[in-house]
Amino acid sequence: MFFIRRARPLLALILLTLALLTCAASRQTAARQAVSLRCGEACYTFTFSPGLPGQSVGAPQSSAPDIRRLRTRTVYTLPVYSGAETPGGTVTLTLDESGAGTVFYLESDAPGTIDCRISGGPRKATLVRYCPYGGSDTAFAPAPVRRRAIRYGANTALYLSGGTNLYLSRLALLTPLGQTVYARDTPESGAVLARGACGATVSIPLHAVPGSIAAAAGAVTDGDPINWADEQARQNVSFLDADKTDYRLLSSGVYQTLPDTYLPQRKGGGPHVYRSAAAWLLGPCSYESNGPLFSALGRSILYSYLDAAANTGFIPTEPASMWLRDDYGIGPSFYDTRFNFDTISRLMRVGELWREPLCGETVQSMLGTYLRFADSAAFTVDGIPFTPDYGDSDLTRRTGAACSLNHYLTEGLTLLQAGEVYENQAFIARGHAILRAIDRSAPRWIRENGDLWYAIRPDGQMEKDDYVTVTYNDLISAARYLDETGVWSQYAGLQALLQSKERYLAQNGFEHALRRHPAFRIE
Repeated sequence: MFFIRRARPLLALILLTLALLTCAASRQTAARQAVSLRCGEACYTFTFSPGLPGQSVGAPQSSAPDIRRLRTRTVYTLPVYSGAETPGGTVTLTLDESGAGTVFYLESDAPGTIDCRISGGPRKATLVRYCPYGGSDTAFAPAPVRRRAIRYGANTALYLSGGTNLYLSRLALLTPLGQTVYARDTPESGAVLARGACGATVSIPLHAVPGSIAAAAGAVTDGDPINWADEQARQNVSFLDADKTDYRLLSSGVYQTLPDTYLPQRKGGGPHVYRSAAAWLLGPCSYESNGPLFSALGRSILYSYLDAAANTGFIPTEPASMWLRDDYGIGPSFYDTRFNFDTISRLMRVGELWREPLCGETVQSMLGTYLRFADSAAFTVDGIPFTPDYGDSDLTRRTGAACSLNHYLTEGLTLLQAGEVYENQAFIARGHAILRAIDRSAPRWIRENGDLWYAIRPDGQMEKDDYVTVTYNDLISAARYLDETGVWSQYAGLQALLQSKERYLAQNGFEHALRRHPAFRIE
């Protein structure tokens, strides 16, 4: 009897130990987990380590590759445990591999800090350049990576070259608010950089709190990520990491500063970012002279725009605009013609440059959507048609929104260019019809001071001060295209707008903005 009483606790202990071992084996947790990839001749390893006692990281599970013409995406998910049977969060590593390099996205919703250490590269000296948010290219002077570890601020991007060829974005703590909006905070700690056995080692603290996501992005390339000898390339680095646009790269797309009048926003304010319909970042990514980093980023972010336009034929701005809501009753997921046309023009360029037929298909679908919107929503003033700048999410309701000159110019010019590229006479005819509408209404747009009005309302009233240079640059682009196609002389009204705007700029301290062109002359 005594033996049995003593044996039962012993048996229970043995069974409990076996159960724990089985559980640990089934979860495949460890102090560290790693994912490796090759880039050219170099091999890079992403090693994930928990930062809290009792935490462990589960083995990475990879998705089926998402294979597109220009990149292949693989997603690795690593569950994070804190002594419980079920994970308390997940670290996600998304890899977009292309001929230009591999872009990576790191996102963690696991409370606490998960350290991601990136190491690899040939046994060569590595140089570092850094770019702090709001800074300038004065920080682009290279410095050798030392054995002594250096911690950088979380709002500083790193560019490594020589041995380890790597880009690391600024770090962010993001709180999702819905409609692609995140409240953005800056983590207390940034990346730690040191020289390793092979190349450099970068340690990234992914520190999340409940309800938030710790995020970072970057790329590894076969060679220096940036062509530092090129002044435009250096300016584009500042555009990516130091500009007030505040670009944040996530696996779901490109995010930028949320306008003050957009919702939702968290109580207490602070920085916010949202996924914009304007693919401005594709511009510098389409120039190989900037270096392989931009080429790799472009091939990665391209498909977020193509996928976004696939469902509705346009890319919606998903947050709500307070002034569009109050003035016109336009809700969230609205249609912004300028942002969509900015994206269309960039898709046209990269589609031809990178030979991606899906770009052309998407462009023509988006232009078809615009033509249907214009046919149903246009208003006329003195018999001249104008298309509103904005539409509701279903594009069917007349909202009373105004037509701004910069939107309408861009729409007309882009239709002409697309008609030429895709041999579509309907696009060409509508493009000329829009520019003729502006040409015929030119006297309305010119103000007494020589500047231009911003927009025309359905009741014929002109409103708001024009941008200093946006509309002017659009007029220059239209003049250049019409001059090259031999029809600029037929647009006396557009010539008058351009000349009046340039005189105003020259007489009001904006000489630096003037762009001379043979198509016009200012007396």
